[in-house]
Amino acid sequence: MVRLCLTVALLALAAASPALAEPHEPTKEELYEVVGMLWADGRLWAEDKDVPLDSDVRLKEFWFTPASVSLFAQAVRTLDPNTVGLYVINKLVRRLADANTATVKAALPAVKDVNGRVRKTYLSFPKLSDRAVKALQKPTSNSRVAREALARRRQEKLQRERPIAKHNQMVYVLDKYTCALMLLARDPAEDQQVAERLVLAEKTGSAMWLTILDLLGAEARYMILDEGRKRAEVIYKVLRPHGIELKMEKRKGYVNRGKATLREDDRSSFETVSVYPGIRLLSTLNRLATASKLPALKVPKDKDVVKYHREQEKKRRAATKSRR
Repeated sequence: MVRLCLTVALLALAAASPALAEPHEPTKEELYEVVGMLWADGRLWAEDKDVPLDSDVRLKEFWFTPASVSLFAQAVRTLDPNTVGLYVINKLVRRLADANTATVKAALPAVKDVNGRVRKTYLSFPKLSDRAVKALQKPTSNSRVAREALARRRQEKLQRERPIAKHNQMVYVLDKYTCALMLLARDPAEDQQVAERLVLAEKTGSAMWLTILDLLGAEARYMILDEGRKRAEVIYKVLRPHGIELKMEKRKGYVNRGKATLREDDRSSFETVSVYPGIRLLSTLNRLATASKLPALKVPKDKDVVKYHREQEKKRRAATKSRR
């Protein structure tokens, strides 16, 4: 009975959804028509308005191959990489998730090019003084004019900060999609670059390193065959020294500039992800080690790290006391 109900529900959903055409390689005219639709969607999304599904449905009709990926590359390179342009680019890049390895490799130069141009364009929220924050929290009096002025100040604050949050979100997503495509290329040279990106992101306090780590963990299951083992060895070689360095590192916070919390009556902020970096990195490294038959590394537990730093603190206090 349950299975019958589920089947009926799926059939009803299919009937209500726009019909999908048979996937095919797009012509230039078809692709640019959808790009125009996506641009219009991006403007709606940037303004926090409802986005129709028509362009997504049309985009799913396209199937890129090494022969047609030049059209994709041309579109990606010519789009203005502002917030709306990045919305369109991310939609196009995501479509490559189902492409074969040859197509991914052919598309990567264009994707890495635009990613390289925008990955350092993260924006910060305007700094607010304590006085400015106080002015957002309550009206200057109980009059209607004062309450309306407060509502206006709050609305203006959100209008200034929303474009910053939207832009950063698209930059972060493109960075994630680029790393995912680099791994889909199944090329040790690309894998090495992804691992190096992870190390740099961790050192600069970016939560992107955790996103990349999740991508590597998902990819580890494809590294069992001989060719995959070579890829795992390359990644392992880059990450192992950093994992050992972080092994007993305290819990740290990493900023995800792609995920913001907007506040109308206080300072807005970006998400902070708190983890034990050594434990997270070494755990994923061991999955790669298993796939490539490399030596596994001992992974401490949370309590081991806490105990280690407690003992280190005792030693520092004893050393300071002895010098007095």
